[in-house]
Amino acid sequence: MKILAAIVLLIMPVSQAYAYAGVVTVGNVQVEPGDKGELEIRLSNNDSPISGIEIPMHKTMGDITIDSISFEGNMASSAFYGSVSPFGPVGDTFDIYILPSGFPSPLPTISATNGLLATIYFTVSPTAFDGIIYIDSLFTVDSLPLGGGGYTVVIKQVNASDPTGLITYFPDFVSGSITIGTPTDVNDDNFNKGLPTSFALGQNYPNPFNPSTIIEFALPEASQVRLEIYNILGQSVDVLVDERLSAGIHQVTFEASSNPSGVYFYRLTHNDGVETKKMTLLK
Repeated sequence: MKILAAIVLLIMPVSQAYAYAGVVTVGNVQVEPGDKGELEIRLSNNDSPISGIEIPMHKTMGDITIDSISFEGNMASSAFYGSVSPFGPVGDTFDIYILPSGFPSPLPTISATNGLLATIYFTVSPTAFDGIIYIDSLFTVDSLPLGGGGYTVVIKQVNASDPTGLITYFPDFVSGSITIGTPTDVNDDNFNKGLPTSFALGQNYPNPFNPSTIIEFALPEASQVRLEIYNILGQSVDVLVDERLSAGIHQVTFEASSNPSGVYFYRLTHNDGVETKKMTLLK
């Protein structure tokens, strides 16, 4: 019942979405096949008291197993609890919640500027290939039909709630990675510079940006690729790539000098599916 109430709190209709400087960041680690490891998820630049946070996440490869997600020692007080959805073993896609216990009135808040949110504990497969597994935020856009015709757009992304439940904040997100590598006796400066092992869309940098930013994506094989920019209304404002590209790491610059400040989304369509991320233009 708690998780149901949590979902209602965090995705209820919102009167306004306010500017928020907070950034959720996942760490980076290097491990070997068969190792156990951990990744910290942290919040920084928290400039407004929040009473709940939801972090939809996914990992890009199956060479690791997530053993558990711990909330011990995080920045929230004992008035909060941490939860993971769906229940049971953690798969490739999951949601992390930090929410008030019992939902008292008034709701408690997280006011610390920086701190730990959760820790992911994982095991690497003994037969894992060398490569990089990205731990990223999950961003989805769904269209739901309305009575009498038309539709409404429902966006799922990293979000936090103020104590009233009427204001939603949208923290920026910095993805993390698990680099799997078998040590050798040779110092190879080109280690991890081979072909990517999976399709992946990186977070643009810098972010926020003005007036240009770089978008990087990985293709493990040649693919037809379309990289398109959308505004907050879901309108297409630019197509940066629409062609077949070779396998490898690709970088594209988005020049936004003629665009107004605001939140934008960039969507990568490739042979294996579609990925979308958020970025912010501040002039």
